[in-house]
Amino acid sequence: MNGLKITMTVLLGVLFLLPGQALAVDFSIERSVIDAEVQESGDVFVTENHTYEFDGEFNGITRSLISKNDQQAITDVQAFEDRESLNVEADDNFYRIYRGGEDETVTITLTYVIENGVRVYEDMGEFFWPFFSEENESDYENMVITLTPPAPTDDVLALGYDEAEGAADTDTSGIVTFDLGHVSEGENGDVRAAWNAGVFAAEGTGEIRSELMTALETQKEEAAAFAETRGWIMNIGIVILVLEAILLAVLCIKAWIRARRVKREADEKLSPDGPPREILSLMGTISFNYYHMMTGQAVNAALLELVRKGHVLQETEREFRIVNKNGLLDHERILVEWLFDTIGNGETFTVEQVEAFAKKESNQKIYQDYEAKWHAAIKEEVEAAQFNKDISTHRKIVMAAAAVLLPFLVLFPMFDLLPGLFFAVLLVGGFVTYVLAYHPRTLEGVMINREWQRVKKHPDTDHWTEDDQMRVYLYGIGTKDEKISGPIEKKFAGFNPSMNHGSMDVATLLLLSVAISPGFESANAQASSTSASSSTSTGSAGGVGGGGGGSGAF
Repeated sequence: MNGLKITMTVLLGVLFLLPGQALAVDFSIERSVIDAEVQESGDVFVTENHTYEFDGEFNGITRSLISKNDQQAITDVQAFEDRESLNVEADDNFYRIYRGGEDETVTITLTYVIENGVRVYEDMGEFFWPFFSEENESDYENMVITLTPPAPTDDVLALGYDEAEGAADTDTSGIVTFDLGHVSEGENGDVRAAWNAGVFAAEGTGEIRSELMTALETQKEEAAAFAETRGWIMNIGIVILVLEAILLAVLCIKAWIRARRVKREADEKLSPDGPPREILSLMGTISFNYYHMMTGQAVNAALLELVRKGHVLQETEREFRIVNKNGLLDHERILVEWLFDTIGNGETFTVEQVEAFAKKESNQKIYQDYEAKWHAAIKEEVEAAQFNKDISTHRKIVMAAAAVLLPFLVLFPMFDLLPGLFFAVLLVGGFVTYVLAYHPRTLEGVMINREWQRVKKHPDTDHWTEDDQMRVYLYGIGTKDEKISGPIEKKFAGFNPSMNHGSMDVATLLLLSVAISPGFESANAQASSTSASSSTSTGSAGGVGGGGGGSGAF
């Protein structure tokens, strides 16, 4: 019983604290027709027909109706469906209309009175009202607002603001229609109309005609200026887009032609069936060929490379001893300090020690720091070799050319030129991709890359020395490329490793790799888990003269 009470309390708390999430309803407002019938008295009778399409269960719709000022009031709010009255619950200016169901399309009629909705002057009576405002949280897919005067008259002035601007259409009897079409949530849209004062019973003071005429003239001038500006922005934009597209195409074609030419020249200079040259260290070669992206097996391959070069001796399958620190490259020195001095006892270390070290939370930051320093040192070796062409000036010129498009990313949407915006975004993305992806290599750099591509395509290493085969095997291990390491594994799978301290062969290297791989993968996973788990993500009425509202459902 106590458990049930606790559960109910938690559920009620969730519903109270998160009403939006708890009561979310999937719906769209397919059509909204609002008819405002202006009365001689100055009151306005409003009839709204909203067609909702619901997906799933629902309890009804909502409507907020906010008056413009204290002199005007919204009264007698009622709701119907096919002339059948619906229950309306009011909370200040927020109304809930109850009509439940599931997976239905329903049309709800809402009626109300705007008392003193019209302000009468000596010359005209004005109705100025926002039927929706920035508080609205739902899209209206198709909205039409009609304003009907108390009696037919041809003396009428009408205009709209924001979403309603330019949408007024007046017939010969003085009826004003605003066909707004789609209205997005969070938008304002005031409608304003005035008719000859003779159709109203009340008498007013002052005049409004000149103010309305000025407002209409201002809107016409602004619309004309907008259209003119829009025209020359579109014309200039088209020219800029075409020129930028041609420039991007030329850059890409030139890069492609150069790449093909340099590859052809590299292939002509390389030995047709010789082993890859040892221009960079093994790890430097991997880093260079894979744009400094290292796999989880990189440490494994780097350690075995030290064994191949004679700096490290394997005591057992999973225990290693440092025997020669002379002639180490910077990244090899960091690796020795990491594995032997920090994790091991200064002379030896075991794979079990690496796993235990990485599993301890207080050591994981140290592990990650060493890994980062090691990667940085490998990258430094590659960059010092200068196998990539210096194109910093070229990149600046390209980005300067792309920057010409940036103002249009603002101007195109501002002037409703969405196709232009689409192509501008596409071109900016193309230039950014070009700058980030274009890393032209020197002839020597291309030759290094092509050598290892040949090994991958033609992994026949039988005629190479055993040392070259070991180097190729370790490259395949470090890159997790079984097309390179696989044939050598298959060839030496049946050989007996020597496990002799004074010698190293491919079979022994293969055995060591198989033995230590799971340990290093486990250590890397343990050290990376802390980094991943510790990261966290951080995350008034709006009408022209006040008033407004919006629609929803529950």
